[in-house]
Amino acid sequence: MNYGPLGSSMRLLVDEIQFSVVSDVLVTASSEINRLKDPVLLLCEPTILGSLSISVIESSLIDNGISYRRKFNTKEPKNGPWIKIIDDDSSKTEILTNPLRLTISSLVVEGLTGHKGDSRKGPLTSVAQCHALAQIISPHGPRTRKLRPWLISGNWINSALDHTYDP
Repeated sequence: MNYGPLGSSMRLLVDEIQFSVVSDVLVTASSEINRLKDPVLLLCEPTILGSLSISVIESSLIDNGISYRRKFNTKEPKNGPWIKIIDDDSSKTEILTNPLRLTISSLVVEGLTGHKGDSRKGPLTSVAQCHALAQIISPHGPRTRKLRPWLISGNWINSALDHTYDP
């Protein structure tokens, strides 16, 4: 749990069960990002999901004064730190260090319980994972917080809310 201004508590997304599969990777990545001396290159596909994912990372970097560059393609450069965001599950969320190489990819997780107590699986989109990473990088950043309502936009765009919502 992180404590905000005036002692108010704020729940971190990475502490939620839905993020348990990627929480260690995202926490390690945030530490590496905050230590960077060179600009980090943000890579994503030129799609609405790519834009929604990259925008919240950009906001957290701006909030923390961290230099970055952006490219709308996923070709990995040979040198320098980078973060690559993939819309689908063709890869897995993973990190390498020295230099930073972070891949964020959507995956299916268990984390919801239906009204009968049955387990539900659903996507943990790249958008949601990027929001979790941005929250760790800049938990109280004004730009980052303004984008928080877009957290589940990846699920909405993929129609996942229609399949996992169980009142």
